[in-house]
Parts: sequence; C-alpha cells; structure tokens
Amino acid sequence: QIRQLTTLYKSQVAKLGYEHSRSVRIESTNGPLYQLIFFSKHEMGKKIWRGISEKGADGQHTFDFG
Repeated sequence: QIRQLTTLYKSQVAKLGYEHSRSVRIESTNGPLYQLIFFSKHEMGKKIWRGISEKGADGQHTFDFG
C-alpha cells in the first residue's frame, strides 16, 4: 500500500514540473521505517542527489552533505 501511495505522490508532484525524482526506502527489522523522496526540476539536482546518497562499503547510505 505504501508503494502505491509513493507512486501516486510522485506522479502528482511531477505534474507540478518536478520531473526528476529519486527515492530511498529505509527498512528496519520490523519493516519499512521511512521513505525519503527527492524532487528536482533540473537535471543537475538529480546528479547532486546521486552523489550525496551513495552507499558506503557497509551498504548504508552516507548522505554526505558536506
């Protein structure tokens, strides 16, 4: 059900001109913990997000903003 909501949300935001989106779903041992979604109207935003949301050697997202 959460995936359907995410798909709907992304399609509605895309109608506002945010055509580039990426999402990260964070899981816990009991199931999904949260879903982080990034939207951008520009291709460069997608490239920046890809760079800061890389996974480290341990498989965890680093989210290096600095």
